Amino acid sequence: MDTDRALHNGTGWYLVVATVIMLIAAGMRLWGLTTAPPGLSDAEIGNILLTEQLLSGELTLIYDQVSPAREGMYHAVLAITSRIYGSGILMWRLPSVWIALLSIALTIRMARKMFGVRVGLLTGGLMAVVFWPVWLGRAALHATLMPLLAALTFYTFSRAYVAEELTESSLWFTVGGLVLGFALYAHVTAWTLILTLSLYVIYRTLIDRDELARHWSNLVYAGLLMLVLSLPLALFLLNNPGVREPVPLAQQPDLLVSLPGRFLAVGSAFALRGDLLAEHNIPGRPVLDPVLFGLTAIGVGVALARWKQPQYGLILLWLVCGLIPTALLPAIDFEILAVVMPVLFIFPAVGLRVIYRGLLTITTQQTASLLAAGAAGLLVITSGVISADAYFRRWANDPQVAEAYNADMAALARLVDTSGLPASVCSFPVGPGPLELSNYEWLNLMAHSRDLRAFDCRTSLVLAEGGETQVLIFPRTAYYTDLPGPLLAWMQTAETVDVPHNPPEAAVRLAVSGQLADRAGAFITTAPTAWPPEIGDQRLAALPITFENNVDFLGYQVDEAVIAPGESVAVVTYWRLNGPPPDRDLTMFAHLLSNPTLVIAQIDGFGVQTGTLQPRDIVLHQSIITTPEGLSEGFYPISVGLYAAGSTDRFSAYEAGSPIANRLFLQRVEVISP
Repeated sequence: MDTDRALHNGTGWYLVVATVIMLIAAGMRLWGLTTAPPGLSDAEIGNILLTEQLLSGELTLIYDQVSPAREGMYHAVLAITSRIYGSGILMWRLPSVWIALLSIALTIRMARKMFGVRVGLLTGGLMAVVFWPVWLGRAALHATLMPLLAALTFYTFSRAYVAEELTESSLWFTVGGLVLGFALYAHVTAWTLILTLSLYVIYRTLIDRDELARHWSNLVYAGLLMLVLSLPLALFLLNNPGVREPVPLAQQPDLLVSLPGRFLAVGSAFALRGDLLAEHNIPGRPVLDPVLFGLTAIGVGVALARWKQPQYGLILLWLVCGLIPTALLPAIDFEILAVVMPVLFIFPAVGLRVIYRGLLTITTQQTASLLAAGAAGLLVITSGVISADAYFRRWANDPQVAEAYNADMAALARLVDTSGLPASVCSFPVGPGPLELSNYEWLNLMAHSRDLRAFDCRTSLVLAEGGETQVLIFPRTAYYTDLPGPLLAWMQTAETVDVPHNPPEAAVRLAVSGQLADRAGAFITTAPTAWPPEIGDQRLAALPITFENNVDFLGYQVDEAVIAPGESVAVVTYWRLNGPPPDRDLTMFAHLLSNPTLVIAQIDGFGVQTGTLQPRDIVLHQSIITTPEGLSEGFYPISVGLYAAGSTDRFSAYEAGSPIANRLFLQRVEVISP
């Protein structure tokens, strides 16, 4: 096709402009994807954890571990993509970027079919750059699917109505029914699509009764498809009433009285006062700037004036029905508004088209086209500049946003990814709640690197790769807060690492391989270790001692060899991994014995997630054994060994390649009455 003909029928410049719009949209959504916002919000973390439940085999239509319950379609998308290219902040957010770009492309196509090329391109251009769609297109939220599914639903049904061939119309109705059925598994607001289409069918029937006669069989078929697909969801909701309600209606006794005011508040969100949540928006910032809102008002006025034309009737119904879920909430929520995102940006484009047609009455078509194109381009560029400043400079750097998106943990995750060093994180056990996260789990979700060890710094310390240079991370605290004295002594040469949004000592760089080698050598003379008497030959064992499952015992130190009854003795043991870690977490037992078989005091633990360790890693573990009150004076040996969590079978200790015992005897503790 030659250039003149392409320009004449719009194909050439349409494709060029559409491509530029999609590139701008991609840039606005990919730029600084891991740093703006500076982490993952609790809602995003919830979606990621539910995705991991799905990957573990827990497949369900709705995940009701959170309130309100979340539909499963988005989690299925995340599960597929995470299997392909892994996890981490970037990888968790990329699916939303692709979904957002598809939404823009489809909206351009839909608006072009309904209102023409210029309306389609301006609609897509505004969706590409305005703050609200940019935010949603960068967030790992299941509402990200709604602009795409809403646009796809109304595009298919509008095509079905205008198709000239019966087979083509049937195909579009079939696709529409399938899309509508699946959309119900995407987000709680999907019911508005059914309401909008139902009213649209009634509306078209009132305008042209012959249309119902032409399409009733296809409409029934599409409705049945939707009902069949939604049946499992309907049964679930019947058995779990109210589980999807963002704010239960029972908690809003004044809803009917306040509903008119809420609709006004929703309308004002577009021009006066938007979402107040810093997680979603610069608090209170409206969706549209004054110029865009003015064009939107013109577009709405035009649609009302031309309501008998099907395309205008559809966008009016879509807008009104799509606002209902937000009006049912006590506050504006940009996530709930996502269902109206495509149609909202059609209205200013329609408004500008009216101005363009007005120009045609006072000037030439070429001049009017140039003026309209210039105005549209200026509108998109200006909106893009304003939104980029608001999003990347003001919002992304807001302390409220940093808190809402757990920026401190994200910054530590970036340290893990960028330091080039092995990393270990202090991580305490958490409660049984489905969305409870340990420090290790936080970093593991946000970081792309998997070279991360986890230890409980109240009892243990991990020195990666034999004490070579590593990063030690103590989230939301300082390294000296929880480490017990004998372990804290190893931090004397630690260098603090400055990490944004974190206390000064939350991360340190440590290299102690030389000191470890000296300590291991000293253990030969300072830490006498004996084989237990059951081997039939009471003798000392040569350090290091190898246990099964690739664990070496290097030595130990005892803080006080003489104590009084009721006092405690602290034993720090040194262990090294000499191969792949065991399948289950290790537990170390430390017994105080009155004779070789009678345990009078004990403590079990290891304080390390063993599966996170790598060969050559060294674990220091402190065991505090408290003696009973009234314990007789005398000498009491300490015995230690290992077993796997959930098992009572002790690991064997080897000598010359052969297992000969399952415990070791350390030095004796003398108990003296005060």
